[in-house]
Amino acid sequence: MAQQTLDGDLKALLTAIEGLPPSFQSGRRSDPLGTYLTPGLSDAGDPKPVFPVDEDGLYGTFNTAWERVFQKCPSDADDKLKKLVHHGRGKHGLILAHAWAEHYATVVTSDERALIQLRAQTLLALIRANGTQSSDPIDMTRIPHLPNQQLKTTELRQLEIKKERKG
Repeated sequence: MAQQTLDGDLKALLTAIEGLPPSFQSGRRSDPLGTYLTPGLSDAGDPKPVFPVDEDGLYGTFNTAWERVFQKCPSDADDKLKKLVHHGRGKHGLILAHAWAEHYATVVTSDERALIQLRAQTLLALIRANGTQSSDPIDMTRIPHLPNQQLKTTELRQLEIKKERKG
């Protein structure tokens, strides 16, 4: 079986987002997706969005905002991720996550693209697992992902490799 590309995963993610049932609610600007994954606007009157870059670099910027939205902490409600999907329609919904991943995928290194692909695949699985009107709780065993600590370790190792190559 051929390995799926990031571009293919982003297309599948967009299709899944566009296919959310009409009964699902639209996201609000004040929701986590709207708060953390909305790019700024240029001051020069240019309608193009301006995606942030902080001292952690491009991937660090992408990942920090992504985790603020999608990381499930022990203190969070059990249905936090399901609610993100069920409130994922509209311009302040999951389309923001797609645009966020799509943009950063074009500006990061190839190693970091692989990490963005993991994020996109996990979101796609979350949507597929919860993209119906069912009120069942999220079955996290159906969502392929690395535990947060293992993912962070993988990300750190990727950055170490990058530094070793430069040095």
